[in-house]
Amino acid sequence: MYQSDRGNYRTKDSVSQEFFHSCLGRIIIVAGVCCVLLIVAMFTVPDEETMMVETIDNVCQCIQSNDSIKEDKVDNWVSNVGYTFTHVDSTFNDADLEMFYKYNRIEQHRHAFYATTYVLNNIHPEGKCVGLGMFGIVIPTLSYKDFLMYVGKMRGNYNERIIQENFYEEPYTGENPNVKEYHYEGDLTQ
Repeated sequence: MYQSDRGNYRTKDSVSQEFFHSCLGRIIIVAGVCCVLLIVAMFTVPDEETMMVETIDNVCQCIQSNDSIKEDKVDNWVSNVGYTFTHVDSTFNDADLEMFYKYNRIEQHRHAFYATTYVLNNIHPEGKCVGLGMFGIVIPTLSYKDFLMYVGKMRGNYNERIIQENFYEEPYTGENPNVKEYHYEGDLTQ
């Protein structure tokens, strides 16, 4: 069979279309966007006062919302997102903040495109990052287990066992006459 139209199916692209569709063009566009973002980040780094005020507010919210439940990383992430957009309420106990300052210290470091705040204590002597400031906002990255809120002795005198407080008491569920000690060993009809 013969082809009815033997014309050229190629279209002539303009120089700008060829540039946008080439690999080099896409790399240059991405690099330009990154440069613009870095310039904006450089001018919108929060100052020291903003970083400290927001970090202390986030610490207060973390202490206030702690309900002694063991959290996982998802709980921390969700809480930190909430701390970014909320402030501590007026029912916060100032004694808790005084206890925080008694055993913890907050340091702030400014970098070229962002700022960080660290909490230093006996648990984290090198510091644990609890806040990241960029684009004018402070993003908390804190967890209650990073704070040292009280100090007590772990052990009594030499060679004594480690002091371990039991926080969980088994609830009394009543007596079950059908359950006998070691009833699974031996005759199963008992």
